[in-house]
Formats: sequence, C-alpha cells, structure tokens
Amino acid sequence: GADYPTLIIQGQQDSTVDWRYNLKILEQKFPRSQTLLIDNARHQLANESAPIRDQYLDWLDQHGFAQAIPPTLQTEAG
Repeated sequence: GADYPTLIIQGQQDSTVDWRYNLKILEQKFPRSQTLLIDNARHQLANESAPIRDQYLDWLDQHGFAQAIPPTLQTEAG
C-alpha cells in the first residue's frame, strides 16, 4: 500500500459504486487514510445540495484542507 496520508470522502447514499466494498480496499491500500462519511450524500459530492456540500467543505476547512477546495466551491461554502 501507499505510505502517505490519504483522505477518502464518501457519501453513504452512493448507489453508483459498492462503496462499502471500495472503502475496505482503499483502507487496505492506504493504511494512513482518514475517511469522512456523509450520511445523505450520493456519488457526485460537488453536485449535492448546498447543506451537504457545506458539511464536507467545512470539515475540510476545519482540518486544514482548505487549500484543496476549488475557489468556486469556497465561495459557496463561505
């Protein structure tokens, strides 16, 4: 596996992929990963409603990942 920190953001209403299976594989391949599960989110997180986007964008900001947020989404979340 990869020996560097990895952030996995997953919507729990994702019906596009078998996310439960995928998480197990990703967590094995990236043992230093951190997973953020979002209850009502689906597969396309950037296309979710503003409250769901705000939830993960706020989390990213609080955990020092703000520089990874595209400027167009920062404006909406801010």
